[in-house]
Amino acid sequence: MSELEKDITTEAAMTDDHGGHEGHHITPVSHLTATFLKLTVLMVLTIFAARSEFLAGLTQSDGGIIGANVLAMLIAFVKAGFVVMIFMGLKWASKLSRFFALLGVLGFAFFIFLVFDYGFRNQEPVSGWERVGTPSLQRDRERADDLFSSWKRSKNQVSHEDEAAGDGGH
Repeated sequence: MSELEKDITTEAAMTDDHGGHEGHHITPVSHLTATFLKLTVLMVLTIFAARSEFLAGLTQSDGGIIGANVLAMLIAFVKAGFVVMIFMGLKWASKLSRFFALLGVLGFAFFIFLVFDYGFRNQEPVSGWERVGTPSLQRDRERADDLFSSWKRSKNQVSHEDEAAGDGGH
């Protein structure tokens, strides 16, 4: 055996021994191809669902496009599951890795819940507030509209004063 062959076999033996830890999983190309095809089919299904007249007619009685959006979100969750499980290797990861991935998803869902809770909650009455019982996002939007309209009025007054000053000089 040549010196190069000895080095190669020694290196291969060293890399095969992981000291009792799990080895790195190499995903077969067939799994990747199958997952890609599944994602492609789900993408086409999403486009079809968004443009389908049947779903549009079905959801009009339900209050608009809510049904189509729910279907699109369900398909998106399935696609995200494929990506995380196959492309990111969570399917072959340890239980601890899966636990932390699930914890991240639940934390994100909780954050979204808090955003909606804050936006649609009637705030507790506190002295000094202009409007009590108005959802906070609506109140903020009304304040922004008021500020914008007062800014626009002051800008128009300044331009009218400039015109009046310009006319008086001629």
